[in-house]
Amino acid sequence: MRDLTINIIAGLLLSTAGALAARGFEARRRRRRYGHLHLLTAGVRRIQIVVPSLNVDDFLPQGSSIRAMVPPNVRVMPMAEGGAIAQLVMTLSSVRNCTVQLVPQESFQDDADLTISVGGPSLNRVSGDLLGRCFPSFKLKYPEHVAMYGSTTFAPAKGDDGALVEDYGFIASTTGTNGRKSLVLCGVWALGTQIATTVLLSLPQHSEARRALQEGRNFFAVAHATIKGLSQEDAQVVEVRRVP
Repeated sequence: MRDLTINIIAGLLLSTAGALAARGFEARRRRRRYGHLHLLTAGVRRIQIVVPSLNVDDFLPQGSSIRAMVPPNVRVMPMAEGGAIAQLVMTLSSVRNCTVQLVPQESFQDDADLTISVGGPSLNRVSGDLLGRCFPSFKLKYPEHVAMYGSTTFAPAKGDDGALVEDYGFIASTTGTNGRKSLVLCGVWALGTQIATTVLLSLPQHSEARRALQEGRNFFAVAHATIKGLSQEDAQVVEVRRVP
C-alpha cells in the first residue's frame, strides 16, 4: 500500500512538473514572438484602433440584376482590412490586458495611450493626417494605386487576368499630437494593409524594425508579399527608414 501511495504521488509530481514546464516553455515562446508588442503596449490602458470605411451608394446583390441602394450611414470596408483589424484585436488582447477600442475616423480623439490607424488616406482621414504631418515624403496616389516615398516608387504588379500578384504594406511609427505612440498600417491596396499588419505582429527578433519599435523610435517600414487569390505568402519587411 505504501509503495502504491508513493507511486501515485510520484506520478502526480511528474505530471505537475511537466505541466509547469510546458507552461513555462509557452510563456518563453510568446515572449520571444511578441516581446516587441509587450514593450509597445507597456503602461497602455487603452488602445484606439481607427477603422477605415467608405460610402457605397448601391451594389449588385448576388443573383440579382437590380442594384440595391445603401443608406449613407451604412459603410463598408475591404475584406482584407477587416481581417487585419481582427488580427490586431486578437493578438493585442492576448499580449496586454487593456481596453481595445474600435472607432470610426469621425469619432477619433487623440487621447488614447496607443493609436493604430488602419487603412490608407483614401479610406481613413486619420491615417492621412498622421502620414502628412510626420512622413510628408510619402504619397499614395489614387486612382493610380501607386505609392511613392521620395524617389522610390511602389507599384504592385498584376497578372494577365488583372488580379494582384503582389502588394506592398507600410508601417509608419510616429507620435501623435498628444505625445503618445501612433502607428499607421496601410498598403497600396487593401491586401497591403493586411501584409503590414501580419509583419508588424510577427517582426523577427533582432530585425531593424523590431529594434526601432522596442526603442520607441519613429520609423517607416515597407513590407512586401506575394498574392495568390485572396492569400498572402512570404510577407516580410524589405526596407526600414528611421526618421527624427
